[in-house]
Amino acid sequence: MQIRKMKRVNSILAIILFCTLVNCKTPVEQSAMTDNIIRLSDAIENMEEVFLSEIADSISYIIIETRSDCLIGGGTPKFTFSPSFIYYYNSCFDWDGKFYRKIGQRGNGPCEDPGEMISYLLFKDNHFYSKGMKLIEYNNNGRCTKKERGLSGVDKSRGVFSGLFNAAGFALAGDNFMIFSHPDTVFFLNKDFQFVASRQVLASFPAQTRYINTLGGPFATSFHDTTVFYNFFNDTIFHVTDTDLIPKWIVDLDDKKRVPIELLTRQGELLTSVWEAYQSGRIENSEIVKITDNKFVVKSIYETNRHIFLFWSKMIQFAELRKKEPPIRQVAYYDKSTGKTTAVKGKGFSDDIWGMDYFYPNCGAYVDKLIKAIWPYELHDFIEECQSKGKKIHPKLLELAKKVKPDDNPVLLVAHLKDSLYSQPQP
Repeated sequence: MQIRKMKRVNSILAIILFCTLVNCKTPVEQSAMTDNIIRLSDAIENMEEVFLSEIADSISYIIIETRSDCLIGGGTPKFTFSPSFIYYYNSCFDWDGKFYRKIGQRGNGPCEDPGEMISYLLFKDNHFYSKGMKLIEYNNNGRCTKKERGLSGVDKSRGVFSGLFNAAGFALAGDNFMIFSHPDTVFFLNKDFQFVASRQVLASFPAQTRYINTLGGPFATSFHDTTVFYNFFNDTIFHVTDTDLIPKWIVDLDDKKRVPIELLTRQGELLTSVWEAYQSGRIENSEIVKITDNKFVVKSIYETNRHIFLFWSKMIQFAELRKKEPPIRQVAYYDKSTGKTTAVKGKGFSDDIWGMDYFYPNCGAYVDKLIKAIWPYELHDFIEECQSKGKKIHPKLLELAKKVKPDDNPVLLVAHLKDSLYSQPQP
């Protein structure tokens, strides 16, 4: 008990320290019923089966339109969400799933992005903003306004080296934008793509040792008109303002279970040594395997009216090379009204609403929704398997299967969360 009290004190001291670091203007808000500590270590040690109906009251679906100019690639689709649009990279769909348009194009000329793809798209004040290897502004019809900025170099007006080539996030920040230069600094830019502020979230790292993120993300997600920012190396969940980061919650993860900071400070050395170890058949004895195996990493955070959802997994570095099963992503959630943190056992919530095996929200959460992308062929295969075993199939699944072909774009299954703490409109 004394150790637990000390951990709580240390966590609160940590949030005060980060508040000082980022020059907070607003005190941390706390519920009258609980504190701001998300006790993830305790929850993982006591994982629970959770039925979807415990947190959601219904499921609906969104059929993402299938057209030749908006085909979605294989694997787990990377969808993001805003009040007006659903995005898949630079393709925009409305909330009925109808294709709106693509924003931006690849190239080396003005209003073109030289990157492989546009990785982030935002919509603000009737304009689109893309981030690939450039920041580019477009009007609401997708035409470039000729306002753009590259993501490296020096802002001469402020004498600040941007370091934005290592950007691992692009999000709204009140009236401005924020870019997370992984792993240590958040930059704030105005609508003209000029620097207005920066906030350091870790000790600064020299350019030659900067860590390219391969472990998690997205680091910035949306909650109504607020951006929520999380960097798993500092354990703090922030709300983003125009020029600041306001700490809101601490993720309490035991030091023995967490990702070591050495992944940042010694990445080049560790990766070189593991390659040498693999070539000589000693990969299991490599240092990077020893210091990271079975440690936990929180990959992304989503806030809803009542909950904080944490998507996490164990680390098994180079699983395929080592002929091991790659770790699965799992979900935990913190209830703002009770202060309880629950880690969900298995691959996701047991689906007792539509009767599928489990509901894992692989697209995260938005407002008061948990969202899962599923390929139509997976849906058809599931129905065929159930029919072969004589299992009852939910009428909504049968209805959906009739509307999509196996090779169509993914469908979004939307679990609508219940027991909202606040009354807010939903898109």
